[in-house]
Amino acid sequence: REKDVNSMGGGYAAPRHDVNAPDLYIPTMAFVTYIVMFGLHQGWTNNFTPEVLGKTASSGTAIMILEVLALKLGFYILDGP
Repeated sequence: REKDVNSMGGGYAAPRHDVNAPDLYIPTMAFVTYIVMFGLHQGWTNNFTPEVLGKTASSGTAIMILEVLALKLGFYILDGP
């Protein structure tokens, strides 16, 4: 990441000016692709209903939240970052 030379205390440049700033574009597109591919698979096996997309998105979001909470708990127990 690029250092912000204009700030008095140092630090990193704003995301608008830093091409290496993290964003959630790739994880979001991976999640959407997973939902669409699961719906496509359900369609190929003649099990598709529109509710499948909502249920897949909801369960995927819940699993991601549980993963983040488990990691935070693990880092807290191990006294990590």
